[in-house]
Amino acid sequence: QLHGWALLAAVFSTAFGSVDGGWTLLPPWSTASAIPALLLAVSMHLVGLSMVGTALNHLATIFSARANGVPLLARAMGVAAGFALIVAPALAAAAVLLFAEATGRADLFADSMPGYESLLAYYGRGVVVLVLCGSVGVIGEVCATSARKAPHGMTATTIALALTGGLYLISGGGGDVASAATASLFGLLAAVPATLLALNFLASLQGGAIKLDTPLILALIAVVALATGGVAGLFLVAPLTGEYLRGTAFATAQLHLLLAGGGLSAFLAGLMHWWPLITGKSLGARRPGFAAILYFAVLYLTFLPLFFLGSRGLTARAQSLNPGAFEPARLAA
Repeated sequence: QLHGWALLAAVFSTAFGSVDGGWTLLPPWSTASAIPALLLAVSMHLVGLSMVGTALNHLATIFSARANGVPLLARAMGVAAGFALIVAPALAAAAVLLFAEATGRADLFADSMPGYESLLAYYGRGVVVLVLCGSVGVIGEVCATSARKAPHGMTATTIALALTGGLYLISGGGGDVASAATASLFGLLAAVPATLLALNFLASLQGGAIKLDTPLILALIAVVALATGGVAGLFLVAPLTGEYLRGTAFATAQLHLLLAGGGLSAFLAGLMHWWPLITGKSLGARRPGFAAILYFAVLYLTFLPLFFLGSRGLTARAQSLNPGAFEPARLAA
């Protein structure tokens, strides 16, 4: 119900005007129109509260059914629920700050009101972790079903997923050199459990009677996209390359490849996998398989050029810059 009220508040805000400031709703642009900003702040706060309630519901359901065995997807959703309890309060707190700014009771750029952007950045990283958890659960189940065997190392996969998400979440970096170096270390360490996840996926397929159907193709696309985004993420957190690549099209491509490549591919894989089981209707084999391969080609044709352009210095918001207003940093050729 809280999600419904949040959606209603967000939609109702459009009746009073638009809100500027990008996805972070950065003041003073976002608070230029007070009423839409207030309604969006209420919507954000309700979403944060709803996420907490939903996470508690998921955890209670999983723990109450653990005596009958917990499948990999439920384990992954349990890890996601744990992370939701950690990051959702950040969104709710940021909404309170935005509400105070819109009512004129606070100045988010004053020394007495720091942290608004940090809270939203932290929540944004949390959203990526939640997408990763859901993707891992779906990929593991689809790979095991296509190989006609149980998922390999479910306990190890669950622990590796929690470590990957936790290390990624705390690798957001900071303003000073010491915190940035620590964040880089955590980001690089995240590659270890992430590699274990990929190996467990492959182990689930090894020795099985593999049926190369559309769900498996989409699951493998998700694995490749997550692996590509993970490798690109290493360049973003590495001390020598990160300072040049952050804020460029390279970082944009890395984030969207994780979400659109990994998250969306896993969602489509799960949809194709469970739809016949839910409805009893088959979606066919040839056309969905061809569409999955075409989707993979379009995905990489879209984001690979951004990796190259970003490494050459193209900023993430280059279209908003006047000619000669800013000369982006360039990596050595």
